Amino acid sequence: MSYPTTAHTLLDNIEANLRGVRARVGDRQVLAAVKANGYGHGAVAVAAMIEQRRAADWLGVATVDEGRQLRRAGIGLPILKLSPTRGLDEVGRALISALTLTVVDEASVEAMAFASDAERSLLLETHHLDLRDATLWTA
Repeated sequence: MSYPTTAHTLLDNIEANLRGVRARVGDRQVLAAVKANGYGHGAVAVAAMIEQRRAADWLGVATVDEGRQLRRAGIGLPILKLSPTRGLDEVGRALISALTLTVVDEASVEAMAFASDAERSLLLETHHLDLRDATLWTA
């Protein structure tokens, strides 16, 4: 005999957990990982709640596509791609979507350094890059 399994996302509980983290870390910024579809809770719904209630300062995703999904849903918080970024195509899509990339080795540095001129031009037209802390956001 099988039993249906269901999950209910309680956004208030997620917010309470993040408030608990904030209470422990003081003035430090908080990043909420919403990768893997918000760990099954729905990345867009969780990210929107986090942004609206100011429950975290950053969002973390595993892939460029996860970050782009949040941008298409109107999420404006800074988004950090937690995994290494490989290839110029992925770098370009990340930069155009105002995602902050994780640089972990020489290959990821080279991928960033060799982004195409067209991508850089689009980046300069639509985003601002703060070289003091490598923050990138939509203009």
